Amino acid sequence: MDALHLALLGAAVLLGAATTRLTGMGFALVATPLLVLLLGTSNGVSLLLVLGFIQAPILVYQLRRDVEVKTALLLLAAAIVGIVPGAWLVNTLPAPVLAIVVGVLILVGITATVASEKARVFKGTPGLLSAGFLSGFMNSIAAIGGPAVALYALSTGWAHASFVATIQLYFFGLSASTLVARGLPTLEPAAWVVAIVALVAGQLLGTFLMRWVSPALGRRLVIAVAIAGGIATIIKGIAAL
Repeated sequence: MDALHLALLGAAVLLGAATTRLTGMGFALVATPLLVLLLGTSNGVSLLLVLGFIQAPILVYQLRRDVEVKTALLLLAAAIVGIVPGAWLVNTLPAPVLAIVVGVLILVGITATVASEKARVFKGTPGLLSAGFLSGFMNSIAAIGGPAVALYALSTGWAHASFVATIQLYFFGLSASTLVARGLPTLEPAAWVVAIVALVAGQLLGTFLMRWVSPALGRRLVIAVAIAGGIATIIKGIAAL
């Protein structure tokens, strides 16, 4: 891998890590397109999982006072259940069509939740489990599980700091489970070094920028990332048709 490709890899990881620090999600949304282009689908996605696996416990430690362990475990349990029908449907129905449908549902859900109190149906334990199930289902189809959890956060008015901390514990478990199935990526030593350094730099950048992120701005950023995730899922499905 030449210097230009290493620089692009580093930029993708840095931006993805910073976005995750600010919003609790978005690493896959920001970094996946370029990582897949540079490394191929298998290595790109596996590297993303490794980096998420590394960053998540760092964030959990930094924000440990705001972590809701029970909430994270319930989300993970529901997500694991949701992965099963998602994987079955991917093997049964056209994956691109499923991705488009899921993306549209996410966009409709986010828009409706923001626009009206009546649409904020993801409340209480049933809402939490539904969000986790949808997150796992969506993750198995399009590798984007954050927007579904954002629906729950918006419905319940979940405090931004707690949301960022708790969702990292959830993603840590989800990444670990997926890595066991996929295995580690095969990369050059230089690529590993650049990726890890960029991850640390992105974490520091996001922590620095958090000084200017109020709870209200954090909520708006989560909405923006969730909407972008829905759009990206639709585009991914259309491109694969």
